[in-house]
Amino acid sequence: MCGIAGLWRLGAPLEGMQADLQAMADALRHRGPDAAGVWLDTSPADASRASPSTVGLAHRRLAILDRSQAGTQPLATSDGRWHLVYNGEIYNHLTLRRELPYPFRSHCDTETLLAGIAAWGVAQTLARIQGMFALACWDAHTRTLHLARDAFGKKPLYYGWLGREFVFASELKALAATSCWRAAPPALDRQALALFFRYAAVPAPWCIWEGLHSLPPGTWLTIADDAVLDRRLPAPERWWRLGEVVRHGVAAPFPSLDAACEVMGPLLQDAVTCRLQADVPVGVFLSGGIDSSLVAVLAARAAAAGGVSELVAFTMASSHAEYDEADVARRTAASLGLRHVVESVSEADALACIADMPMVYDEPFADASQLPTLLLSRLARRHAVVLLSGDGGDELFAGYTRHLRAPGLWQRMASIPLSVRLLLAQVLARVLEHGGEALLATAYEACAPRLPARWRQTVFRDKIHKLGQALRASSSRDFYHAFLCQWTDPPLRRGGAGTVIPNPLAAMEQELAGMPELPFVFWMQAMDQAGYLAWDILPKVDRASMAASIEVRCPYLDRRVAEAAWRLPLAARVAGGRGKVVLRRMLDTLHPLPHLNRPKQGFGVPLEHWLRGPLKAWADDLLHPSRLRAQGFLDPVAVRQAWDEHQSGRRNRQYALWTALMFQRWLEVWRA
Repeated sequence: MCGIAGLWRLGAPLEGMQADLQAMADALRHRGPDAAGVWLDTSPADASRASPSTVGLAHRRLAILDRSQAGTQPLATSDGRWHLVYNGEIYNHLTLRRELPYPFRSHCDTETLLAGIAAWGVAQTLARIQGMFALACWDAHTRTLHLARDAFGKKPLYYGWLGREFVFASELKALAATSCWRAAPPALDRQALALFFRYAAVPAPWCIWEGLHSLPPGTWLTIADDAVLDRRLPAPERWWRLGEVVRHGVAAPFPSLDAACEVMGPLLQDAVTCRLQADVPVGVFLSGGIDSSLVAVLAARAAAAGGVSELVAFTMASSHAEYDEADVARRTAASLGLRHVVESVSEADALACIADMPMVYDEPFADASQLPTLLLSRLARRHAVVLLSGDGGDELFAGYTRHLRAPGLWQRMASIPLSVRLLLAQVLARVLEHGGEALLATAYEACAPRLPARWRQTVFRDKIHKLGQALRASSSRDFYHAFLCQWTDPPLRRGGAGTVIPNPLAAMEQELAGMPELPFVFWMQAMDQAGYLAWDILPKVDRASMAASIEVRCPYLDRRVAEAAWRLPLAARVAGGRGKVVLRRMLDTLHPLPHLNRPKQGFGVPLEHWLRGPLKAWADDLLHPSRLRAQGFLDPVAVRQAWDEHQSGRRNRQYALWTALMFQRWLEVWRA
């Protein structure tokens, strides 16, 4: 895994560019602590060009395959035409090598990628590679720069204009290290800020800074000399479309669960096996859930066949029982004969991480599981460099509670006139405001032990309020969005662009508009893959793991696996009140783990209690009305109301408040 950066300077001498590129690389050292490289296009200026310009590339390397100097980037073809910086892993690169007449000098996948681009062009190469990546490739003959990102958005890439310079980087901190940023720092984008408060993250293509963008997953962008001269920004093009995968998959469903397992089993085994390729120690993140357990089983099988000398499993333990999965993970690891490293995280450890969040994530980010994710990454780095995870399993195989409950709930709600539902929502809101939430929560806690496991909830209070939002939905689309929103009405000061909040899933919704018979579960899965997975789960894991200098690989996000997953019939996704049916069947067949038959448990922290306890003073200071009024971004009245409701116990506003706190902490660091 690595960090990439670069800039295209118009009408400027080379002086200063080398220093800027070096500063960008230094800012990404955590993504690649093993080596660094900088390249400047020093070819003579073409007199026919309207204005001279210079391109530069920077790279930081985390050496995984072929740790020799032969894998150092930027890498160029022998004729000097193509220059590449790349972040990621190409798992089928050895297969592709056999098709390429190229004088390879190393065993690293970067050289395979470069050779493919030289032989087939960028578009065809993107279609043929299997892996995770963000890349920048300079074509010296046509003087064009190509940026591209993998299908699901595993690896990040930001780009845009800083003054007269076109810039790009894996992380925003690299852009902030340049002289052009220091000369004219960009303004905060209030539309992106509104999206953050709604979804707890800034979705692509938006960026928290005006003039900058996040390249959407599955796209590539080509910018040429004339665009730089005119300061034009071409629109990214799609090289992979999730909508097409959905359409083709549902048109050719597996005839049965058994048939699905016959195809999915070998595909997943190969996806795991190829992700064990490394010249460094490898491990697995192991929780108490189906996804990571199946990955561990498949990895253990591959290791036993000679793929890995030793496979280590890593688990984070918590002193709060509702968030602790260590005992379940221990039983899984023991049954597989894996060395298991478990670390108990103290409250002090988790709270200390909060100070690091602005520089780990660069943009405001408010998924509270970011804290244990960072701690687990730091633990793993003491033993391994490459880690396999179960990320993507919920989205591809229908593992979220909404996949199980939402279709039936919406069907019942839709039969009630909207006017009646709006009245019910008002009544529920009034009840909750006057102490009803605490009473309902107490009643639930008393009943929970007698409920079937699949009906138990770890965030019951939050679900009550989601129900209130869902009652107001006028369509299944609005019903789905109600489950995603942290603030339905973001607490921003009125005026400016922030009052208009775009729908970040509009393009995906449009792609599926021609499939009216698509089951609601399938529709939600597509939205989760295009949205929540891309803007929350994957950035959370990438930034936390890279902050600890480890590479996380996700077998479920292999494109072959994803395309096969869309062929699953409904009964292979959800049945009998449980999701991920096909994964459960595979696990029961390969390595039965009956102790996994338990309620779904998120990778979380006791945020509700922290905000009334050890975090109270810190949070109260960050959210003080006088501070909010002086900053001019947030509405002090709306934020204070949420704070008072939470402190009184009338409502659990943990997630809404966490977004406000993460923004305030980010503002404190980035506007310093």
